[in-house]
Amino acid sequence: MKAGPAMAAHSPGLFVDSPVPHFSGTALSFLTPFSVFTGFGAVIAAGLAGGLYLCARFEPGDEINQKAQKWTTLFSYLALAAIVVTLIWTYSIFPWAAAKWTGPHWWVWVIWLLVILGFAYKSMMAHAMQRDFVALLWGEGVVALMWFAMWATMYPYIVPDTWTIAQAANPADSIAVFTLFMTGFVPVMILYNWYQIWVFRGRYTKKAMYSSH
Repeated sequence: MKAGPAMAAHSPGLFVDSPVPHFSGTALSFLTPFSVFTGFGAVIAAGLAGGLYLCARFEPGDEINQKAQKWTTLFSYLALAAIVVTLIWTYSIFPWAAAKWTGPHWWVWVIWLLVILGFAYKSMMAHAMQRDFVALLWGEGVVALMWFAMWATMYPYIVPDTWTIAQAANPADSIAVFTLFMTGFVPVMILYNWYQIWVFRGRYTKKAMYSSH
């Protein structure tokens, strides 16, 4: 879809300025060095989460636990490096992020970064002491803190400098129905996951996993 002259004059980047902004790039416009790097970063994060989970699920000294301990330690350092590179790269190519981080509330972002690094340190130390479930919880905390930081950086936009949260909001009745639904569903989901974790709280060994075969 092409924009008219008035719309095109105000188009920020790949988005057309209209009541409902729409993407005007090509099928490969998303493919940039930064997007490729963040893709690798996501793989590293998934590898770290998987490693922490395996360490927590298998008995210390078990063959699978020992292998997971080694590559989880490696992925911990790779994840820290990926976080640092992503922050620097984001600051250098996205003016809206740089302006938010260096604005009048810059000290809040510094504190938030220190808290994230503190969580990462606690996760790595717990992992080194083979307190694997604790390490997993600290690691999940890092993910949650970074997720909130991302949305706080983008606020009030859904698409930076293009589409705000207010513009993307559903009608009031839809929001009310969704709120009521989630108010009932989220507690059930949390209770179910808690019950699942409690039932399968014990550790396994490689031999036990194949004992029935």
